Amino acid sequence: MSNTMKKCPKCQADIEFIPGETLFCEYCGASLSDMEDVPTSSLEQKNDIPEQPTPVADASEAIADNDCRCLKVRYNKSTFLMTGKVATLKIELTPLRDDLKDVMIFMQHTDDNGNFEVQQWQIQQLLKKDRPFVVTRNYNPGSNAGLMTLNFYVGCRLDKEVNYYLFSATHCIYDPECSREEFKQVIINQNISATDAADINFYGGVLKNMEELSGKTANDMITSLGRLPETFVCQRLERIQYDPVLMEIIAESGEELYSSDKLLLKWNDCKLYLLAQKEITLGRTLNADLMVRKEGSPSTEKPNRTVSRVHALLSYFGDHVELKDQSSYGTYVNHYKLSNKAMQLPGEANIEFGDLCWKMNLQYCGNLSAHNMKMCKTCLRQKVKSLTFADTWGGKEFYLMVWQCCDLGMVIQELSGWNVFHRNGSFIIRTPDGRRKILSPGKKVEYDDQTIEIFSFKQTI
Repeated sequence: MSNTMKKCPKCQADIEFIPGETLFCEYCGASLSDMEDVPTSSLEQKNDIPEQPTPVADASEAIADNDCRCLKVRYNKSTFLMTGKVATLKIELTPLRDDLKDVMIFMQHTDDNGNFEVQQWQIQQLLKKDRPFVVTRNYNPGSNAGLMTLNFYVGCRLDKEVNYYLFSATHCIYDPECSREEFKQVIINQNISATDAADINFYGGVLKNMEELSGKTANDMITSLGRLPETFVCQRLERIQYDPVLMEIIAESGEELYSSDKLLLKWNDCKLYLLAQKEITLGRTLNADLMVRKEGSPSTEKPNRTVSRVHALLSYFGDHVELKDQSSYGTYVNHYKLSNKAMQLPGEANIEFGDLCWKMNLQYCGNLSAHNMKMCKTCLRQKVKSLTFADTWGGKEFYLMVWQCCDLGMVIQELSGWNVFHRNGSFIIRTPDGRRKILSPGKKVEYDDQTIEIFSFKQTI
């Protein structure tokens, strides 16, 4: 039987119809069971080359209630997954704003043992407004057939914030040796579980043509379905409070986050005081967030009267840190006496509180390419990440203001490669071998011949 030209009943595209083989429209994926013949004269007027429409998805391209206004996401719904075999998942991203600096995608899924994993999709693409691009990831669904829902967490980094959004995709996972009826039932279940019209329309079209598919097994039928064009469908992005890396750490450790903005670390006979507040008061008494005193002197000892009860205020602003004198005796930065106005701190300085002197250092985030640690992928990448104080007398007490992360090797050389992060109100440590642990009092973290003990924040001996 000769091939004929017919018109798709849905998108009106002109299709070369091959009896027994052409089952779906190659442009929109619709069933081709009710096509109309295309008049020959219309083809002659177009020089025998039919003008084809742009492929369309089964869902509206404009989602009015979308929480995200800086990115459009379309997901390839036409991917069928086979047990034990790798398939390619595809997401199309279109930036909608010029100030979208970076996009991060994390995929949450469940393995054969029921444990969930979080994997990051690497995106190496120059973002340009209204220019779509597709990211792909090879995925093996494991050995369990049936239905599976993947959660995708999309992070959009703007100038001074990172916003996270969620969308989900449900897939059929089929056994390539299952029967025709078993495969049909899987798709029926998919329709029942579908959350949007696009799923139902797409898989409904498959059902209508099930009897036309060649072969006796699901593997034979999926080969026929492989001739379908890719069907990208717009996804509604729901704004959420989420940190994918933290979720992974919690899953690995089996522990909840320990909420704290103050902790004390001990390494050998050295102490590291951690604070994560954006405003920190410094003074001679426990009423201040951080006590200014000589190393090793107990709080019961007669205080140094050159240091006021609340001597200075330290404030974090993301891209810089300011220090304001609030004392009767003065605060000096590199021998410069502060006025009543706050001063922006340099990268390093000697700071005098009365007759006590501390050495101060700021740690800065590097450029985007320097963020090779997974924990850094979820931070705002603002300029200042931490500040450290150390007594210039060469003592063994160190004070670390951790607003994003701090390299402990900056204050104790032997701890090079150890990093402390502050996320969601909790401290997390990363050892040089890449392990990450939630910090809480009473725990020990060991690596090689180094041991760090965690205690409650206490500035007395």
